[in-house]
Amino acid sequence: RLVMEAAAAYPFRAPPPQTLNHLPFLRRRSPALTLPAIAAASLIVFMTFATVLGGISRCVPSKNILQGSLGRGVSAGPSRSSNSPASTTITTTTRFCSGNFGWSSFLPVVPKHDNDDVPRHRRNVKGFGRRKMSKMLDEMNSLKREKVRSMGTGPSSTTASIQWKGPLNVIKYPDPRLRTENEKITEFGKPLQELADEMFDVMYDDDGCGLAAPQVGINYRLMVFNPQGDRRKKDTEMVLANPEIISSGEEKDWFREGCLSFPGIRGQVERPTKVLIRAQDVKGEDIEFELEGFTARVFQHEYDHLSGTLFHDRMPDKEVAEIHAKLVTLEDNFVEANPILADDIKRVGPKPETKKVFGIF
Repeated sequence: RLVMEAAAAYPFRAPPPQTLNHLPFLRRRSPALTLPAIAAASLIVFMTFATVLGGISRCVPSKNILQGSLGRGVSAGPSRSSNSPASTTITTTTRFCSGNFGWSSFLPVVPKHDNDDVPRHRRNVKGFGRRKMSKMLDEMNSLKREKVRSMGTGPSSTTASIQWKGPLNVIKYPDPRLRTENEKITEFGKPLQELADEMFDVMYDDDGCGLAAPQVGINYRLMVFNPQGDRRKKDTEMVLANPEIISSGEEKDWFREGCLSFPGIRGQVERPTKVLIRAQDVKGEDIEFELEGFTARVFQHEYDHLSGTLFHDRMPDKEVAEIHAKLVTLEDNFVEANPILADDIKRVGPKPETKKVFGIF
């Protein structure tokens, strides 16, 4: 009876055919647009559902991946128990959980290393693996250089690359390494730049304006200099490898020079005021330029070191006679500290006799 009364009070009215005007969100719309709108909405719902379903499917690892990982003894996730096969647990990290899902979810998942016949070190070499291996090799070489430097100053043992040991110190006359023939540099780049930086530090610490590699016990054709002698003025620093003098100017002058390998000794040396040189920079690129004035003198002084020539070799007899006693003292001190090298050093020889004027001066 109640149903009959309710039906009489609220009679059912069927909507007109081919219209849905009784729905509130479709009122005021033309019947011609109703069916396309419904189709579009249905398509959007289907696409959303398919995308979510494809993303969820990524959460389940494929059978090939699990079998391949377990067969190689590698877990498919960050945690795996190694107590027994029964207690082995596999944890997977999925793209869906990280938010990376979309239409690519419909593509088949192909494991990168599904082929067990290929050695692991041969897989994915062209891409990320090569860059990662290169980075690891660079780190290993850097650690090797640091280990070599920590062993102390010493001469090089190979010609292909410069093997040096830090910390570097200026060796004093008459160390035989100052007269040893210096080899040509064939390796450039970061190792050479590190050596040059270390040489600059030694030069500045000893208040110098130039330093050659033989002066720190490394017999290679390398020099660094800064005519300003100020570590803050980096723009005037120069690093030259395998330098050569192409030509020298005819004009010469005298200057009272000093040398870090001869502490407390200075003397007059005559040199050209202008030189044209050719060398290589730390990258191995050929450079050619002209130096003049004090910069040219500094270069020639260090260039002599690369040839085994010391600055007192270019002094006149008068200058050598004045510093002869100091040179002999350095020689005696070196032999006392290194008696085994007594026969390997080149001594200054007897004191030169100076000409006297009227038997007085």
